[in-house]
Amino acid sequence: MVIILIFIGVLVSNQFIGVFYKSFSTLSAGNKKAVPVFMATWTGILGTALFLIAVITNREFVPSAVTWLSALSGGLSFVAAGVLYIRIMSFGPFIWSVLMMNLSNFIPVVFSLIFLKETISLPQTVGVIVILSILFVMSVKTKTGNRPFTTKWIILALITMFANGSVISTQKTQSYYMDGTQTLEYLAVLFLSASLFAIVFNILSGNKKASHEQFNPRPFLVIALGMAATIGITNILNMILMRYVAAAVQFPIVIGGGTVLSALIGIKLYKEKPGRRLYLSVFMLVIGVVLLGIG
Repeated sequence: MVIILIFIGVLVSNQFIGVFYKSFSTLSAGNKKAVPVFMATWTGILGTALFLIAVITNREFVPSAVTWLSALSGGLSFVAAGVLYIRIMSFGPFIWSVLMMNLSNFIPVVFSLIFLKETISLPQTVGVIVILSILFVMSVKTKTGNRPFTTKWIILALITMFANGSVISTQKTQSYYMDGTQTLEYLAVLFLSASLFAIVFNILSGNKKASHEQFNPRPFLVIALGMAATIGITNILNMILMRYVAAAVQFPIVIGGGTVLSALIGIKLYKEKPGRRLYLSVFMLVIGVVLLGIG
């Protein structure tokens, strides 16, 4: 029962993350300087909060080498995924953008099978193939040449998917080698390093034209605080699940349930029209999740 409640918590918090990203991409339209500043702000807030919690609860802060390595590499991937996610949200449909981020959860499944010695049954293998086939459904043009996104969007979305999948793979690695311990230490270093990487990215990407852009951080403060809270909750719940649920089961459930919820949000909140392609993709996700639950 507790595991089910945690799954529900992950699904719900994930939807808030998507909405916050979409809200920021709308508010920051045309202001590229806002993106790294926003990423640095909320990851810094979250990282500091997690650091303080880790120190208070453990009365020390001594992450292992595995935790440091996993968190630093995860932080770099997280910034890349976050910047790209805001980008694809800015000129792509909410439903499809969230779907691509959901699909990134299959990267740690494959990663766990190859590097962490997890096993997978034949039905689960078929489930993985069915769900990954969604990428083919997304890329094929109809007879009229219509599809819900441009070629540029799908290329950026694929890069985003792999970047986000790398973050989750580092979480799985840390959980596997540390047996579920040092979760707070890992997350604190992850988000503090992500904030640092975002600051470096802002400095390196700066130019004379960008320096004249007016950036008012006040409208983004509520979104930043919301992002810090929801992503912090999601990561903690996900890492708790990693201790008890195999990646081949955990992530497909998150993908399937999350995609259905994001489709409903896209239709109701953003007035998007999914079309048959998305309905087919959701159906394939459901079939894949059922298969992954076998064995």
